[in-house]
Amino acid sequence: MLVCSCNAVFEGAVRKAVTSGASCVDSVGSICGAGTDCGGCTAHIEDIIEEIHGEVRVTIQAA
Repeated sequence: MLVCSCNAVFEGAVRKAVTSGASCVDSVGSICGAGTDCGGCTAHIEDIIEEIHGEVRVTIQAA
């Protein structure tokens, strides 16, 4: 299933990133590119992270 249409990232790549240690949307994006463009897929990425890790960590960046 396609998760990120902007960067053509499929669910398998997102799951691989999460099982490799990604614990937030930003870290998934750093690994596979998902969620780094329009942001429309971030909720789906968060669902995958929560399914695998049981929680979603939020990264807050200073302005």
